[in-house]
Amino acid sequence: MYRARLVARAFLAGIMISIGGTVYVNLVETSKIVGAMLFAVGLVTICAFGLALFTGMAGYLFDGDAKKNVLDLLTVWAGNFVGCVTTGFMLRAVLGGSDFIELAETVAAGKLLVGPGRAFVTGMLCGVLMYVAVDNFRNSQHEIGKYLGILLCVPAFILAGFEHSIADMYFLAAGLGTDLFALDPIFLIVCVTAGNLIGSVVFAEIRKFGTRK
Repeated sequence: MYRARLVARAFLAGIMISIGGTVYVNLVETSKIVGAMLFAVGLVTICAFGLALFTGMAGYLFDGDAKKNVLDLLTVWAGNFVGCVTTGFMLRAVLGGSDFIELAETVAAGKLLVGPGRAFVTGMLCGVLMYVAVDNFRNSQHEIGKYLGILLCVPAFILAGFEHSIADMYFLAAGLGTDLFALDPIFLIVCVTAGNLIGSVVFAEIRKFGTRK
């Protein structure tokens, strides 16, 4: 039952990242900064409602039972993927021929130009920002401060051009449709996922070492 609940929370998190991604796609050519800021609605909801996002959990890999955490991360990644792909495919089905689809296809085409090295390194840096946002939400003593970290870190990774594996799942699903399952898009997602994971974990572990009494 625990794993089924985790899948449900991961699926919903994928949908919320997709909703934020939809806002961003609609604004990417007219007001990218506003789109980047509103993209944060996804992580705000995920944190506030206790949903499960791979990039929000990755930095805690070595907290507690590492084997369980690995299985949890794999479960959440899969649930996020299904949530993003479901949302992306539904929007392609109902918005075919619209300006949104044209914009989504442009965003997806840009993602496919990202090479593996860039995907990994920018994925690492995105992972750092995601860990900072989520850990601040978990530990801040100030209610406004909990959300301020999200509202700063999310636009920062987007405007910096860093890659977020779960967001990329949605962008590629909305922009490519079933071509998402071709080798290049899947390889990109894998490279970004690895970067997100390693960036989050390395930052978290160095931080713990540096603050240990």
